[in-house]
Amino acid sequence: YRKVSKILSTYTYPLAEMARQYPDGRLHTSLNPRGAGTGRFTSKNPNSQNFPARGELADLIRKCFVTESDKILLGADLSQIEYRLLAHFCGGGMLES
Repeated sequence: YRKVSKILSTYTYPLAEMARQYPDGRLHTSLNPRGAGTGRFTSKNPNSQNFPARGELADLIRKCFVTESDKILLGADLSQIEYRLLAHFCGGGMLES
């Protein structure tokens, strides 16, 4: 009961509500390269860095994230320099000023 309750209250309901705010019904996280005092990236709306990384719960949550057929959804554990390179190759569109 606790595991299911945690999934529903922490991820399912809040993420579904966030997705309703966009015309396409998809989540659009924002990455901020200067979000933390340590110089690390932060993520918000939703905080995609807060999703579980391993285990059954993580697998269930990841199955909810799909993209359009002509797009690629990338999930990675990147270092800060790799984030910056990725942002450069993507045209910087994924970064918040």
